[in-house]
Amino acid sequence: VNVATDGSGNASFSQTLAMAVPAGYVISATATKSDAGYATFSDTSEFGANKVASTNTSINVNATRDTYIKLKDPTFNYGTSTSLVIDRESNDLQRALLYFDLASLPPNAVITGATLQMQSTQVGGQLNISVYEMQRDWVEGTSNGTPGNGNWNAASTGNNWSSAGGDYNTTAIANLSTNTTGQHTWDLTPLVQSWANGSKSNFGIMVSSPDGGGNRTARIRRVSIRGKPAARGL
Repeated sequence: VNVATDGSGNASFSQTLAMAVPAGYVISATATKSDAGYATFSDTSEFGANKVASTNTSINVNATRDTYIKLKDPTFNYGTSTSLVIDRESNDLQRALLYFDLASLPPNAVITGATLQMQSTQVGGQLNISVYEMQRDWVEGTSNGTPGNGNWNAASTGNNWSSAGGDYNTTAIANLSTNTTGQHTWDLTPLVQSWANGSKSNFGIMVSSPDGGGNRTARIRRVSIRGKPAARGL
């Protein structure tokens, strides 16, 4: 593409590429002199610009690990359970742990939106449900209501939580109050962005109720994060 600069030395151009560029790959543009009369310029690049190709399609990322942990049975694992249970009861707290593999995101992605979607099949009354950032890796486990690793006491074999019940940031990322079944959503955009750019380690999330009090549970199936990565200029 041949372009001419204005009196201030500025120039612009638009070019349609003849090939598809996969999302995440960098497109580079450079400029060099083509007129020997401009003796003040060298033959090397006068400017350079990079752009990361983006996808405009939202993607769904299903949980690759999920389980729940139970205060009353602190050594039991529920990694193969077909549903996740959340309970606010002070003497029988139950918390769900979920991990999402974000390898499908393009490099340097800017996350314009990321929503946790959970399908509730049972809610025992008005319940506050919050999402927290996990701060330690953990295993899903291979049990369903029997002793196994990935439980209330231990993140994995030989690795107890710093505090029983999970190592997590006690400041909730997102909150929801509900007494109905069906699909519920939480906005996780800032957290997913920090995972995508590497400023935070991805250990997944905890979903639990901060309420305390008497028995009140929620049972959940079909968990995913729906996100939309966009381009980033470099």
